Amino acid sequence: MKKIETRKKIITKIFDKIWINKKFYNFSESKINTDEKYITSPVDWTIAYMWKIWAQWEFISKWWKKVDLGNLIWENAVLFSDYNYLNIYLSPLNRHFFTMPYDGKIEKVFPHNGKAFFPIFLWIENILKIEVFHKAIIANATLSILIDTSFWKLCFIAVWSLNVNHIETYFEENNILKKWEIFWNFSLWSSVILIFPNNFKVLKNEWESLKIGEKIIEII
Repeated sequence: MKKIETRKKIITKIFDKIWINKKFYNFSESKINTDEKYITSPVDWTIAYMWKIWAQWEFISKWWKKVDLGNLIWENAVLFSDYNYLNIYLSPLNRHFFTMPYDGKIEKVFPHNGKAFFPIFLWIENILKIEVFHKAIIANATLSILIDTSFWKLCFIAVWSLNVNHIETYFEENNILKKWEIFWNFSLWSSVILIFPNNFKVLKNEWESLKIGEKIIEII
């Protein structure tokens, strides 16, 4: 299997040595909804907010700050014009591994090491009412994955926060993975962006919590 990862920093190496990161991965079996009508939750999470990708391939967050998707997945950003996205927060109590949200092929992985010495905490925007989503995407380490389901595409972006300065995934290029398959992990606190077609129906509301494998989006 091919391994792709963001750069390890000192705190990551220390946490690896004392087994803290292993604790947060907490690999365990999950009940996966296999109905083809639904995209399932890839992680244990809380939905922070949902919005859309504009025609210029930009994230527009709830405080109307812009993020250029092209900085994360380059020319592939054009594939996601007018798509929707969910911004998902994981807490230290959540399991920090990921399952495929839908049967599909891993097309491409884009690691981005970021430039922040100290990560930007996405959750503070809801406590202090300060919009930091765009800053976190630019400054923090991210790992983006393009998934081709043969009918439509998904984009899955992991963003590190707090002590999460290392994200890794294992895959074979062009392999087909099933919903139940685990394909990457990262450490401690973190956030995920899930991008999907705008005509699909989101089944959950903001600040609802989910478990891995629960249905979250209905394919219409």
